[in-house]
Amino acid sequence: MARLVINLEAIRHNAQLVLELCSSRGLRLTAVTKGVLGDPVIVRQLIQAGVDTLGDSRLRNIMRMRAAGIRAEFHLLRAPSPQEIPEVLSLADVSYHSEVEVVRLLARAAESRGSTHRVVLMVEVGDRREGLMPTEVLAAADAVMKMKGVQLYGLGMNVGCISGVLPSPANMGLVAELAREIEAQLGQRLELVSGGGSLVIPLLLEGKVPAGITHLRMGTAIWLGDYNTWDHPVPGARHDAFELVAPVIELKWKPSLPEGEVGLDAFGRRPAFEDRGPMLRAICALGRQDVYVEGIQPRLSGLRVVAASSDHLILDATAARCPVRVGQEIPFRVNYAALLFAMQSCCVVKEYVDAGGAG
Repeated sequence: MARLVINLEAIRHNAQLVLELCSSRGLRLTAVTKGVLGDPVIVRQLIQAGVDTLGDSRLRNIMRMRAAGIRAEFHLLRAPSPQEIPEVLSLADVSYHSEVEVVRLLARAAESRGSTHRVVLMVEVGDRREGLMPTEVLAAADAVMKMKGVQLYGLGMNVGCISGVLPSPANMGLVAELAREIEAQLGQRLELVSGGGSLVIPLLLEGKVPAGITHLRMGTAIWLGDYNTWDHPVPGARHDAFELVAPVIELKWKPSLPEGEVGLDAFGRRPAFEDRGPMLRAICALGRQDVYVEGIQPRLSGLRVVAASSDHLILDATAARCPVRVGQEIPFRVNYAALLFAMQSCCVVKEYVDAGGAG
């Protein structure tokens, strides 16, 4: 069975590094826990590192953390549906929104409970995910301010998730300027102006985060030690917090090309293969049901991912530097998507290790 080996010491190290990086620039940090499904064992490492605010897009994950006794300020990062409002009020301290009518329903529910819920309005800055268009923000802020039961807590933006748009001084500056307009024209001080996530790290290091941005939401930099892909490491971060390992269940020389009429594979795609002659093919007990296959890299030199079905991962072991054998566990590096899939798979065992002994 495949295992996800989770290095708690590395997570604490990265969390402390990212927290200090933000704090040194006068920015608050919300650590994003959705990539690890709010796993309490993992999330406790963030708390030990000094993180006091956690963000997640799923109410179930927030419920899981609260049930485990984790004490923090919880932000619901995905805008809730109207049906989720009772849970939002019970589980989240702050929620992020782009629909004023949903905020209105939230406000009524909060008022009926005699409570006040903090709201962040999201601004569309180009990535075309959630957010009010910039021209709509001032009116939306004014409407929210007039509602009982909610407090307009801040503005936020998102980039990089749908269209791959990168954060920049221009799009972050737009949100900061809108925050200043709200404060000047509506007289409402905003506690939080959130400029995005781990992709902001290059701007952070170069001192290019615009004035007025007060907050960042980061997950990838903490979990994987990079801010985009494997080629973009965070200086000083560790990259061994998560390692996927899977056993070899077959090792045989076979032709590199399929034989017979080729149709669609199990996922409705028409695969194409290169003729490399006879190939030493290693099959691992791991598949697309367990992990985002395009997001893993074998750590052993000379191994190459060829293909995968639901339950089988095919590796080319022809050029492996060290001999591969049946039963051997092959270690893989994971990117964010692969981590997310592996954490969700009930067939991937989660194994926690802690050389530092604080977990």
